[in-house]
Amino acid sequence: MTSLPPTIPGRPWRSLVRILSRERTRLTAGITISILQCGTALPMIWVVRQIFDRSPTRAPALSLPVAGACVVALALLTAGLGILGQLLIQRGIKASIARFRKSLLEHIYNLPKAYHDARERTRLHDLAVHDTERLEGLLLAVAGQMIPNGTVAAILATALAIRSPALFLVLLATLPFIYLFSRASLRRCQDAATGTRRALGDYAHALTSSFRNLELVWLHHGGPRELAAHAERIDTLATLGVQSTWRIVIHQRLQQLSYLGISAIVLVIGSRAVDRGTITPGDLLSFYALAALTLNYVRDAGLGVGAVVLGREPWLALHAFLSQSTPVLYPGTRRIPFAGKITLHNLSFRYVTPGRERQVLELVSLSLAPGQFTALTGANGSGKSTLLQIVLGLYRPDSGTIRADDIPYDELDIADLRRQIGIVAQDPPLVTGTIRDNIAYARPNAPLHEVEQAARTALAHTFISQLPDGYDTVVGEHGILLSGGQRQRLALARALLVRSPLLILDEPTNHVDQEGVRDLLLSLRSLRPAPAILVITHVPAVLALADQAWSLANGHLSPTPSQPA
Repeated sequence: MTSLPPTIPGRPWRSLVRILSRERTRLTAGITISILQCGTALPMIWVVRQIFDRSPTRAPALSLPVAGACVVALALLTAGLGILGQLLIQRGIKASIARFRKSLLEHIYNLPKAYHDARERTRLHDLAVHDTERLEGLLLAVAGQMIPNGTVAAILATALAIRSPALFLVLLATLPFIYLFSRASLRRCQDAATGTRRALGDYAHALTSSFRNLELVWLHHGGPRELAAHAERIDTLATLGVQSTWRIVIHQRLQQLSYLGISAIVLVIGSRAVDRGTITPGDLLSFYALAALTLNYVRDAGLGVGAVVLGREPWLALHAFLSQSTPVLYPGTRRIPFAGKITLHNLSFRYVTPGRERQVLELVSLSLAPGQFTALTGANGSGKSTLLQIVLGLYRPDSGTIRADDIPYDELDIADLRRQIGIVAQDPPLVTGTIRDNIAYARPNAPLHEVEQAARTALAHTFISQLPDGYDTVVGEHGILLSGGQRQRLALARALLVRSPLLILDEPTNHVDQEGVRDLLLSLRSLRPAPAILVITHVPAVLALADQAWSLANGHLSPTPSQPA
């Protein structure tokens, strides 16, 4: 799926050109066709001159009907070229952005878990959605407006210089003032756009956090306080948004006024030249028409300034994000038909956060084997979940070794290994969809009878059968319409459907009575071929049924005495 390198090093604007590299033929063709519009403008100016230079002593080169027909035909040709050019540019830009978005998402999904732990998911959402949208607007403005219209304006300006050097010098004298004004105005626009973007990011982050805590808000009457805080952010965002938009509008309107002023100056000076007899009325009107056309293209090029201003900061943020060097936890590429054996030897791991360092595991050794049921217990915060994350290859230990089927993790394609491990989290995530969608998440094309068999083994088939739509019952967002125990059963069925040689279950019996616990464990032990099973639990009945039971405390692993079943 990767269409760009996982990171984009180098200068931001050079890197932006690389994003468009695969569409350069289409974009070049679109820009070239758009520029060819000027080829239709020049003969149109000649026709205008012929119309207004008619005199009784000189026969016109074109009759009025023919001249009018020529003007209409040239206008239609100009419009056709413009439409075709813009169509090619639009397709090229949108195809480039689509590939960039896919590459960006792949990069985000492949970042280590530790990276996601330390950062807000809202920011990643903004990068993938809002910032790429503004980047698309920037590219469309540059490729579809600024480059073709600016190039045509430069060509027409050259024709102006040839047509009437004196009048062209008048136009040229106004450029420094327009440049200085535009530069100052654009800087103010960029500052306002930066402030608006930051405010929007703060609002999105606060709103996402508030939605996650809706239950807390309901239970403790936090609605008025939350609404007041959001209202203040919304007002700030509105104020900054108006300021940003207002500055861009002022910039564009003042540019239009400057163009009108230039046109007026040309008419005044040209009229005096006509009165002195140095140029004909046809010369003046053709020059004026050419100047107006040039200024029109300059204005159209300037219309893209707003999109460039709004897209500049998002692109710099995207480039900075993709330019970060993120370590690869395990660089290996070897794929194996995993049999279920995991060996940990003298593992140590610590969490490092700004101003704090905490040792979680120290010299931990553990072996998991097919057909063996291993139980792990320990107090909250003792490092059990961290140990699971290391087994899954989501964290890398600071020292020690970890092997799968006696092969070091460093040699393996960890994503492929993880695909062969069944995991049931303590609070398992579910996707919005049906029960069947959730069980078959890792095997979307699994036949229904296999989905049902996995649900039977997970002791989920009974409650599923009692639902109005059975396996087609919609679970709601994140499984909100199911109980905690039902969500865990679905997650277990999902893991079983993959036929994983290693099952990792994090507190799978929290919502099950004692008889249900025993039935579930006996069901798992009846699986053939027998997988390795690692269960995190505090339930004595689970510990009693385990082939080996371990307790994790103060970073150290020690055997747990067997207890009666």
